Amino acid sequence: MLVKANKLVFDHIVDISPRTGVIKLNKKRMMLTSTESFGHLRRDLINTLGVERAKSILMRFGWSSGYSAAKAIKDEFPWRSNEELILAGPALHTLAGPVMVETEEISVDNDTLYMRGSWFYSHEYEEHVKHFGFSEEQTCWTLIGYVKGYLAGVYGKDVVVYEEQCRGKKDLICTFVACTIDLCPPEYLKMAESFGDNCLVSKFDDMYKQLEETKIMMQRADMLVSKMTNVLLKDGDLSLLLLYLSEEVGFSTIAERTDVRKPFEAHFIEKDHQKIYNTYMKGKVIAADQFVEVFAVKSEQHYYGKVVVVGAGQLTVGQRMIVERSITCFLWYFNARHKTAEKQWQRKWELLNDLIQHPNLEVDGNVFDIAVTNQHRAFVIKSDVDELYVLYLFLEKLVDDLFIAEDRIVVFMSNERGNQKASAELLLQKIMEAFPKNKVYIGIGRECVSLQELATSYEEASKLCDFLVHCSKKQGQFAYYEELKHVLLFLKTADPAQLTNYYRQTIGSLIDYDKKNEAELLMTLQRFFDFNGNINKTAQNLNLSIPGLRYRLEKIESLIDTDLKSGDGRFQCQLALQFYYAVQTISS
Repeated sequence: MLVKANKLVFDHIVDISPRTGVIKLNKKRMMLTSTESFGHLRRDLINTLGVERAKSILMRFGWSSGYSAAKAIKDEFPWRSNEELILAGPALHTLAGPVMVETEEISVDNDTLYMRGSWFYSHEYEEHVKHFGFSEEQTCWTLIGYVKGYLAGVYGKDVVVYEEQCRGKKDLICTFVACTIDLCPPEYLKMAESFGDNCLVSKFDDMYKQLEETKIMMQRADMLVSKMTNVLLKDGDLSLLLLYLSEEVGFSTIAERTDVRKPFEAHFIEKDHQKIYNTYMKGKVIAADQFVEVFAVKSEQHYYGKVVVVGAGQLTVGQRMIVERSITCFLWYFNARHKTAEKQWQRKWELLNDLIQHPNLEVDGNVFDIAVTNQHRAFVIKSDVDELYVLYLFLEKLVDDLFIAEDRIVVFMSNERGNQKASAELLLQKIMEAFPKNKVYIGIGRECVSLQELATSYEEASKLCDFLVHCSKKQGQFAYYEELKHVLLFLKTADPAQLTNYYRQTIGSLIDYDKKNEAELLMTLQRFFDFNGNINKTAQNLNLSIPGLRYRLEKIESLIDTDLKSGDGRFQCQLALQFYYAVQTISS
C-alpha cells in the first residue's frame, strides 16, 4: 500500500522498548531531550565561539538530523510519489517535537524544487530570546539545517534553505523557503557557506592559527618591553626606544607632544615614510596605500604625548598589540622625566623666591642651567593651554633654561642668541603656530648679569606678563621691559586692574569725549605736561592760538573736574596718562 505524508503517525514509525529504553526510527537509534538543555548548549556555543561559528555548528547539527531522518524514512514505506516523500519531512519534523511545520507551496521536478512553509512554536527562537533577547537576524538555525539535510537525503540535488521571517527578530511568524540554487535570491546564496565540508574545520583552524600568532606576538611584545625596560633602567634616551619599536614592527615611529603635530624625536626606516609623515603633519589627506596611526601616551593625571606609527600598508593585529604593549615604556619614560623635572622646578623656584625676599643672600647659582654672570633676561610666559606641561615640553628645545612656577613658565634667555626682542618675536611666533587656538603672553624683564639681577628681571617679566593678560586684546603678545619700565614701579605695588581703574576714574571722561567727538584733548593735555605747563610753548607746538589753547584746557578741567594749576591735579593727570598710554601700547 502506497503511503502519503499526512498519514504518518508517531506510533507507526517509532519503536520504543520500555525494558531497554531504546528508541528507534527504521533501526536508527533516537533519543528524547529537553529543549531547555538545547537552549543552554546554544547559549554556551554563542558565548564561547561567537554568533557566526555557533550558527554554523547548529546548522550542521540540524543538517545531520534531517539527513538521518530522510535515510530512515525513505526506505521504511513505499511512497506514492517523490513529492509525498519530500512532504514527509515536515510531517516527521513536527512529530519529533521541535516545531510544527505547515507546507504552503511545493513545486518539484527532476531539475528544480521550490518549497515554502511556516514554522509554529519553534523551540529554537524561544530559547534564543530567553538567553539573548530579540535578534536583528533569523534565529532558527537547526530548523534550517534540518530542512536542507532532509532534502539532501530524499531529493539528491543541492538546495538553499533560508528563513524569510522569524519570531526571533520580532516578526509575527517564522517562514522558510527551500529551493534549488537557480531559484534562490542572490542575498541568500551565502547560506550555503555554513554547510561546506571544511567549514568548521577551517574556522577552528583559523582560530588555532590566530591563537598561535597571538602567542608569538605576545612573546615578541614581552621581549621588546624587556629590552626597552633595560634602556630605561640605564637612563637611555627616547630615540633608542623608538629605534627598538621600529625594528620590531617594521614601521617608522615618531614621538609628538600632545596638541603639537610636530616631532620632537623620530626614527624613520625609509625616506618615503618621512614624506608620509610630513603630509600628515601638514593636516593633508594621506594616500590609501599609506598608513598613519596615533597612540596616546597618557596616565590618569597627565597626557604626555603621542607615538605616531607611519608606513605603507596597515598594522596587523599582532603588530598593533606590540605597539600598544610598548606604550607602557614610553609612559614610564615621560613620567620619570616629569617627576625629575618637577623636583628641578621646585629647587629653582625656591631659590628665585629666596633671592626676591633676600636680595643680598649668597646662594648656589649652579641650580640654574645658565651661566648667570653672562647677559640674560627673564621671560615669563602665560597661556590658557589645557596643561602647562605640554607647552613646557614644546619649549624645551627652543630655550636655554626654563621651569614651571605655579601658573606660568619661567625662561632665562641668553644674549648669545642675538637680539632678544627678535628672539621673543620668534618664540611667540613658534608658540602661536604650535598652539593656534590658545592665548599666549610673554613678559620680558631687564638685562642682567648676576643672580640678584636675575630675580629682579623675573619680577619685572612677571608683572609685565600679568599686565598683558589683563590689558591685551590680542591672542598672542609680548611686553618688553624697556617699553613699559615707566609703569613697572606701579605694577610692583598694584595689580593691573587697579591701574586701569585709576586712569578710568581720573581721565576716563576725557577719553570718552575724544572718541565721541574725534577731538584731541588727550594729546593737548600730554603736550601741556611735556612743556611743564608752559602755555606759549604748548600752543606753538599744537599750532594753536593762546585763547584757543586756554579754551581747550578749560574744557579738559571741566570734563575731569580737576584744577590743572594745582600740583596735585597735575600729578594725578600725568600718572593717569602714563597708565593709559601703557595700556594703549599693549592693545595696539
